[in-house]
Amino acid sequence: MTLATAEATDNRLTTRVILVAGLAVFFLLLIRTAWLDDDAYITFRTLDNFLNGFGLRWNTINRVQAYTHPLWMMVVTPFAALTGEVYYASLFLSIGVSLAAVGVMLASVAGSAPAALFTLSALALSKSFVDYSTSGLENPLTHLLLAVFFVAQASLLPARRRLLLLSLLVALLMLNRMDTILLVLPTMVVEVYRAGIRRAWKPILLGLIPFLAWEAFSLIYYGFLVPNTAYSKLRHGVPRPEILYQGFLYLLDAVGNAPLTMLLIMGTIVSPFLGLGGWTAPLGILLYIAYVVWVGGDFMGGRFFTAPFVVAVLQLARSGPPRFTLGWALAIGLVWLTGLTTPRPTITSTSAYGSDIDPGEAIARTGITDERRYYYQQSGLLMARRGVPMPNHKWLYMGQSARNRGERLIETDAAGFIGYAAGPTVHLVDKYGLGDPLMARLPAEPPWRIGHFIRRPPRGYFETLDTGRNIILDQAVGQYYEKLKIITEAPIWSRSRWRTILQMNLGRYENLIADYGTAQVDLEDVSKIKPDGFDAESTDNVGMTFRGVEISLQQPRTASTIRASVSRNDSYHLSLERDGETVWETEIDQPPSGDSSLLAHDIEIPSDILFDAVRLKPSGGDSLYALGYLEVLP
Repeated sequence: MTLATAEATDNRLTTRVILVAGLAVFFLLLIRTAWLDDDAYITFRTLDNFLNGFGLRWNTINRVQAYTHPLWMMVVTPFAALTGEVYYASLFLSIGVSLAAVGVMLASVAGSAPAALFTLSALALSKSFVDYSTSGLENPLTHLLLAVFFVAQASLLPARRRLLLLSLLVALLMLNRMDTILLVLPTMVVEVYRAGIRRAWKPILLGLIPFLAWEAFSLIYYGFLVPNTAYSKLRHGVPRPEILYQGFLYLLDAVGNAPLTMLLIMGTIVSPFLGLGGWTAPLGILLYIAYVVWVGGDFMGGRFFTAPFVVAVLQLARSGPPRFTLGWALAIGLVWLTGLTTPRPTITSTSAYGSDIDPGEAIARTGITDERRYYYQQSGLLMARRGVPMPNHKWLYMGQSARNRGERLIETDAAGFIGYAAGPTVHLVDKYGLGDPLMARLPAEPPWRIGHFIRRPPRGYFETLDTGRNIILDQAVGQYYEKLKIITEAPIWSRSRWRTILQMNLGRYENLIADYGTAQVDLEDVSKIKPDGFDAESTDNVGMTFRGVEISLQQPRTASTIRASVSRNDSYHLSLERDGETVWETEIDQPPSGDSSLLAHDIEIPSDILFDAVRLKPSGGDSLYALGYLEVLP
């Protein structure tokens, strides 16, 4: 045996030891940190209704997709059916899938002991990765699919077979969560370019069949191509500058509370410039993070960064030399140093995790939460006791109580544990609209927390749900509700339903809810002069939702100046209208000052414009919007 052969054998043996020992250590780590999140039980309520013969519905009365991860729900369902419960079934399934993901990643660097040690260290010390390796959400399956995708992409399979496999994995990724396509999109574009469009389109189309089949089912069964949650969390009406600001706060929160996760992600983005690997994976990470910031991030700290973290670890681990070098020693040392200095490191976590703080105190002023810390004492695996239902949370008992009392309709702002425990006989109206098609499409109201955009139910809505008769007082909203009811409750193959689906998806009914939430006042109602510095939160002012306020002049007129007194910590879009059409518009820009008192602005307007209404709509600020007074000056 030559020296080189002996070294290679020793290296493979060392890698196998790291693989076996690493999986054992990771299993113990996951047992110590395993927990379930309230949001997971939103999916579990649909799963429970399905197993009880009501179909894939959140409320049994209508067909509404209240989950974002069809594939994960499909994977959990048979395990829940076999065991007759969902808590332990979903936890141990998550642990198994997470171990598979770790195993694939370690196997992908087989033959390089330092790369395997780097990979294991990074995964075990990443707070975000460990926290969301359980939780009941789709993250573990996303991690596994991403790991398999990039291993397959680096394989020596023939081009067409590799494209077919990669396309199938893309389909499964999108079935698990649609936005993960961004992480693999640049890689797929390069693969298609190398193979040529003429050779690539058939294997790509074949591979995407599972996703296309789901989209066809979603359109047929639910009437829409995207989940109801997409409307509730993305069509909220909050001004984009506020959402972008929240997105940057989400980044900063991850840097502070999950520094290792962000260090490796940022390191991967710049890695091509250092000669460490290609640029497709880093570009995918960059696209994904840009999307995360664009939508404002999430309230679950670090959750949206676990997928790009997996891609980052794979890129970095496979870019180094196979033997131990000074570079590897520094990299592994940096991983351990950063991981151990993280607030509440994963490897020191015990059953006391979260007991040092009241759950409400775990929510930062940014609205971003250490979710495992918030729920662990009630839903952590190590907290389970014989004879005690899990999760042992007050919301679960509230749902059981509603079910036992025979309640038919309840309003809630915590839809998971409550909804699952309440069972199929209780109709839930979620304030955030996650499982309610009408609420999801109405504008949110300030103040808001990311991922929690409260909607105000139209007057008469609860009575409508309770009696089955449409008695919504706002006639336009009532008509919109009727359209949604046709889509979600009428026979699936009826002609009227399919006509309504087409019109709804083309946006033909949006005018019916366009003015919902807009304050309607006459000019004389806002004519009382108030001094600059007046309290913007006074009841003497007109408070606004994101839809703003419309001031009617009763009859058309001209003017030279509009004087508007508004909360000075916000910016506004001002438009002049005639017969409902905008004839002139401008912006009232005010830099953030921390002072939300009133400040008057004189806005010069063209003197030849005839208008009969002034509309003032927030375009940014602190969500505490107010109009003190408005004057139309000749």
